[in-house]
Amino acid sequence: MKLRRGTIFAAAPLLFVLSGAQARGQGSQTNAQPSPVQITRAEAATHLDHAVRPVYPQIAAVARIEGIVDFQVIVDTEGRVRELKYVSGPPILMEAGARAVRQWKYRPFMVNGQPVEAETTVEVPFGLGYMAFDFLRENNALAEKLQTFLPSDIDVIDASLGYARVADFEAAVLAARDLSIPFTELRCKELGGTFCTPPTQADSMSLGKAIRALKNGMSKKEAKEAEKKAQAEAKAIA
Repeated sequence: MKLRRGTIFAAAPLLFVLSGAQARGQGSQTNAQPSPVQITRAEAATHLDHAVRPVYPQIAAVARIEGIVDFQVIVDTEGRVRELKYVSGPPILMEAGARAVRQWKYRPFMVNGQPVEAETTVEVPFGLGYMAFDFLRENNALAEKLQTFLPSDIDVIDASLGYARVADFEAAVLAARDLSIPFTELRCKELGGTFCTPPTQADSMSLGKAIRALKNGMSKKEAKEAEKKAQAEAKAIA
């Protein structure tokens, strides 16, 4: 089952005020370590300076496991994640999510002008639609090669979003070029309504069916041959 949720990170100053009970507790236990201030996920997101995307575990990708992993974290006075506890989400994605979150960096949370430790929750989304996108961001040589097959007004990294495999994206790019089909239209047909402009309720389909839907008069056999040709060309790209 595919789960999607988004988190908006925006920079904004925050001021957190201790409750009366917290203030009395600190006053009577001057030598004790104060408890972390409880911060909502939305509030914590406004202090997030650096977030690292997780590396998708190959075994989870092959099994097509997606979802959101939730963690409870304690952020120290310098904005680093000091402690992390798994809360929910696909267990197979837990360790990859934890490795990413441990590298996150926040602006220190302040109470009465002093940095304090904060406790909050974070969510790490894992979606197969990001796999080609992430790979091409790290592989400049391949991204530059594929960019030459696309119109100059289409960014290759953005165009790859939605494709689970780089090879599928390459085949779509090459098919669009070979058949003189606008790539954005082919992508919309192949991946479904989420990737159409404007978004529609359309379902995704195979590359061959998408080609046939956009090439009036093309037979099933011709569309299948065009699909196979594009896939073979994609394999030849080093």
